[in-house]
Amino acid sequence: MTFSFSALISATVLLTFASSSLAQQRFDLICEGEVRYDFAIEAAPRVESWEAHYRIDLDRRVWCGATCTSVNPLGVVTATRIELAFEPLPYPMDPVVIDRTTGRTTSFMRMGDNTASREAICRRATYSGIPEAKF
Repeated sequence: MTFSFSALISATVLLTFASSSLAQQRFDLICEGEVRYDFAIEAAPRVESWEAHYRIDLDRRVWCGATCTSVNPLGVVTATRIELAFEPLPYPMDPVVIDRTTGRTTSFMRMGDNTASREAICRRATYSGIPEAKF
């Protein structure tokens, strides 16, 4: 069996495109910013440094944190926005919203009269994987 040089080049280009497209759909995000706590029993809000590491697989529509102890479904995904949804929690928490253009992420959580709001900038990092379901 013989292959032409142009067929070999075409196959190489196709494989390169397919693997780079796949890489764009699976990535980690490293986010650094601040969290603001507003506690009902404190006179003034408390602001602290905050960071997060997310693993994201757009093809499977799942995400997890740095240690990947639980895999969660993605919420809304558009060309400009990714929402990280959570499994039901015992307190209201908005999805983590990531702006795909600026890298800015925000989230808000309410526990009774107490709130926590986070704002950070995320940067893309090498994909570290999300475990597949066993069954």
